Amino acid sequence: MFKRLIILPIAITVLFVAMAACSSDDNDFVPVVSLKVVHSAVDAPALHVDYFGRDTAITYSINPALSFGSNDRFTVAAGENRNILFVNSQDTTSTVLSTTVNLPAGNISTLFLTGRDSNVNTLLLEDQLLQHSDSTAGIRFINLAPDSQNLVFEADQGISPVSLGFEEATGFQEVDATASNGSYNFEIQDASGNVLTTYSTTAPVFRNTTLAIIGLVDDGAGGNSLQVVRVDSF
Repeated sequence: MFKRLIILPIAITVLFVAMAACSSDDNDFVPVVSLKVVHSAVDAPALHVDYFGRDTAITYSINPALSFGSNDRFTVAAGENRNILFVNSQDTTSTVLSTTVNLPAGNISTLFLTGRDSNVNTLLLEDQLLQHSDSTAGIRFINLAPDSQNLVFEADQGISPVSLGFEEATGFQEVDATASNGSYNFEIQDASGNVLTTYSTTAPVFRNTTLAIIGLVDDGAGGNSLQVVRVDSF
């Protein structure tokens, strides 16, 4: 009996501590947004994404850098002005660009780095994701080739041709993602109908994806040939 009387107060104390901890966690809860960052700036260096917005907030040696054509997802606080720094991976004292975002809780957006050389800019798109039925997917297109005029995306099935100027994008459109109709071959053409490059992909069932045209129409000897990169939304 004596042991039970001791155990009961201890159990009650532990319960109150747990409740206080939960209350503290609730008060400290910070709503967040998902932000996908895509590096599509021609001739810009690989960049660290400092999404804390402070020069000393990340350890660069363990922070992956985004190279041209790559992308990554970051979670940032919602409902506040959040400064995002893009830092040269070869010289971390050099901030190539900074931008400020303020996104509502639950938002899903994509931030594209655009432009060329030292003229790097950002383009923020809110991802109006489609809710899919069985065996469908969503695809949108964006033209991020800085020396392009209008470029035409043309598919071999199920998608009408789309003509886009630099930094223009479509919304997501629903396409088939079945075993028999889920593979798509694209031609990217100039305004005269000349094929500049091609791309093939399988539509990811129940998912939404962006096909971004990056690089240069006239790359000379720079090795930045026009190409399509696929950016999956989450």
